[in-house]
Amino acid sequence: MRIDQAEYIVAQYGIWCRTATGVPRYKSPLLAMMRELGVYDSKVTCAIDDDTALQVDGFLAALQKDEPEIVKALMLRYVRGVSYRNMVMYGISRAEGYLRVQQGIASLASCFRVLAS
Repeated sequence: MRIDQAEYIVAQYGIWCRTATGVPRYKSPLLAMMRELGVYDSKVTCAIDDDTALQVDGFLAALQKDEPEIVKALMLRYVRGVSYRNMVMYGISRAEGYLRVQQGIASLASCFRVLAS
């Protein structure tokens, strides 16, 4: 898998996490009823299925044991939507954040390569 493909999958994983796709957690009973009836429809949808998202989740969980800083940068960037400039508020400089995110994407790409072969 190429790096840009892995970056796209990680970005879609972030959308999957933010939209709570596949996870029935609601803020209110009214919102749950609106979703069931089809009245409330989220405009943002992710382009990956639940299986791929769970694979990424498993890779990140395994990476968390060895490199927690890389996973922190990936979560800030893609799940929470924090820019590289604003990572300073979380104790990560702009350059460190960029490098950690790139390292995380490269390691996820290698995990998908191993899985495909």
